[in-house]
Amino acid sequence: MEETLQPINSSSNPNPKKEISDSSVEKSIATLPNEVIIEILTWLPAKTLARFLCVSKSWRALITTPKFIKAHLRNSSGRDDYAHHRVLFRCMTSSGGEAKGYNPNTRYFSLAPVFFGDGKTTIRSTLVEDPVMNSRGSEIIGSANGLLCVGIKRKLFFWNPTIRKFKKLPEFYPHSKPSKKRHVVFEYDEVDGDYRVYFFASYYGSENVLIDVYSRNTNTWRRIQRFCIANWPAVGFLVARGILYWGDPVTYEGVTGLGMVWADLKSETIGIVALPDYAKDVSRLDFGILEGCLAFCCYHPTSHVDLWIMKEDGVKKSWSKVLLVSKFKDSGSKKSCLPIFMSKDGKILFRYWKSLALSDPKAKLVSYPHVSFMGVPWQVELLVESLVLINENDAKGQISDSSFQKSLETLPSELIVEILTWLPAKTLVQFRCVSKSWRDVISSPKFIKSQLKKSSKRDDYARHTVLYRCAKTFGDTRLCSYDTWCFPLASVFFGDVDTTIESSLVEDPFINTRKAEIVAAANGIVCLMVKKDFYFWNPTIRKFKKLPRFHDLPKEAGQIQALFGYYEDEDDHQLCLLAFREKWIAVYSGNTNTWRQIRGFIGRLGEGYFLVRGKVYWGKGTSGKAKIRWFDLKTETYGVLQQPNYGKGTFDMVFGVFLDGLSVFCYHRTSHIDMWIMKENMGKQSWTKVLLVPKLKDPNREVSCQPVFMSKDGRILFDFWKFMALSDPKTKSVSYPRINPMGEPWLTEVVVESLFLVNDHDAKGPMKDPDDDGVVMVQRRLE
Repeated sequence: MEETLQPINSSSNPNPKKEISDSSVEKSIATLPNEVIIEILTWLPAKTLARFLCVSKSWRALITTPKFIKAHLRNSSGRDDYAHHRVLFRCMTSSGGEAKGYNPNTRYFSLAPVFFGDGKTTIRSTLVEDPVMNSRGSEIIGSANGLLCVGIKRKLFFWNPTIRKFKKLPEFYPHSKPSKKRHVVFEYDEVDGDYRVYFFASYYGSENVLIDVYSRNTNTWRRIQRFCIANWPAVGFLVARGILYWGDPVTYEGVTGLGMVWADLKSETIGIVALPDYAKDVSRLDFGILEGCLAFCCYHPTSHVDLWIMKEDGVKKSWSKVLLVSKFKDSGSKKSCLPIFMSKDGKILFRYWKSLALSDPKAKLVSYPHVSFMGVPWQVELLVESLVLINENDAKGQISDSSFQKSLETLPSELIVEILTWLPAKTLVQFRCVSKSWRDVISSPKFIKSQLKKSSKRDDYARHTVLYRCAKTFGDTRLCSYDTWCFPLASVFFGDVDTTIESSLVEDPFINTRKAEIVAAANGIVCLMVKKDFYFWNPTIRKFKKLPRFHDLPKEAGQIQALFGYYEDEDDHQLCLLAFREKWIAVYSGNTNTWRQIRGFIGRLGEGYFLVRGKVYWGKGTSGKAKIRWFDLKTETYGVLQQPNYGKGTFDMVFGVFLDGLSVFCYHRTSHIDMWIMKENMGKQSWTKVLLVPKLKDPNREVSCQPVFMSKDGRILFDFWKFMALSDPKTKSVSYPRINPMGEPWLTEVVVESLFLVNDHDAKGPMKDPDDDGVVMVQRRLE
């Protein structure tokens, strides 16, 4: 009845690496110097390091030292992928209805998609859920090193949104005086290592502009006494590296016109900025700060825009010119343009009137990234993850530099390993190159399981991603594209109900083809089928494994079904192929990397088949009259499953897999939906009923419903044809998250971050297509 088949492609598992024993997993890190561990910590995200403060007293002392904070900031800001950079913007949104009021919204998005995205996909922005920031009395003064200076009415704050720390600045007397005009500037002086706030005000009874400066190092305000500005300038105040700039009519080299005046606030000296020789056909000049340097844009109305950057203060020859050949769309003399960020390859991101503009001087192109909920932004700031203010409310003191390298000596190596299991999978993959001992630890099965357990048990679902495929048709033609999209699961359970969830395209040319089919997902592994070949794919760490080909597949598409799942008792990822005409089952074991064939299968085509804990279940019927059969892949025995009492009435029944158990849905068309979940323990089955009282919208399509995920508080996310539904049995309510794009998804899976397949091949490019010798279709769900 059983045949053992050896893999045809022996190279799929070449020279398996010898695994270290469990007893030496925790000890293998002990040989790593503390300096290396500290260096590794400086590369971690700021949120992760903020959690590490509670590890031990020595770790808290280490992470809160100015030296560590600067090292972490240097590594975060110097990353080539800009993974730790965010763009924060404020825009006005209407209150809705007939109300004419507007509410300020503060949102942010990742900088990386701007430079590395496809340029067509909408960049998803996230609302900053802070009632203070989203109040009408708040104002963002500026940003530096991940720190925001925020003004709320007459008070000023330093705020680090990454680690959610703030510091209230001391008040000073000019705030109590009525002023005609006022302006506040925030900057970081790298020479003095000081964060400063400059308060400019012109008061009634005097035309002079007074300047007051706050220093974080001294936590005090001081008045600039030796000079004052006679009139409010034509061009607003800018500060870079302790030098104040403003625009006024000046005479320089015999020519009178609009120029820039500088003032050194340390020496309290003043002078005129020597501007470069730009062309005279300029309709507008916009001044700003880029990379800590004074910069300005020249608008040539009929041709292009020039960007000039002054690398050295006050030196005319230090001006460098970046030529932006293409004229911005909808250009006009009243539409300002300010630089935000310059990438290492010379691309520049601008805030241009109602949108963002990305200029590539090398390619002489300008593109316009589309950001969700951008509206008309009046404030755009660049943020980088940092630990600034991490110790603002801590009175623990600082350790000296002499003990900087010794602060980890009291921490056991077992605790370091435990801490590593809480890190994201992508970070741990990077840590494998630290040393041989770290590679052995992170690649060990015990560590992989521990990391998966912690990722899947997180209350905020930060490591869960919803993956779905949908078909997009082109006009009236029959042509369609098959795209794979994903969005964070947390946005469904913790996001704003009225906010559209923006999905991201899975940018893999291999999976987004008609040839690739997703069978199912388990433990962060997605099982793919391409023609007659199968793959295990981990999208988080971009690793894949090609399975040995099963040689006896039928050529007809409709005569086979593929099932994938994880058998916890055997700690094995299994793939099953059901051949109905030939009457056999082929079972692939991830533990042995081999196929075995079981003949004499009695299942029939047209019923719903599911793989649950090493058993294949199938059945079909209505109103509780369905018979559910099972086949045990280990014992090769058949049986009939005892079902619960579904109650009276007429209802449709749909079977599925949910929470590692068999699920049954009973659709009472006129009233409600019942969901039953079967759990098996020590060979005994038990059924649990979850009552979903409300009837879902679009009743004609309810029969295609599939559960996707259940939260710890009992809420359940469902996949319904063209939409998703979130049911809350406690409140007896159903909401419908808006997801863009949704299309017509025919398959939805939840993928959790994991390290499975960490020792297999890299999936950084499309996998090689197998020979085109037949097509196998996957039929996972009963329509």
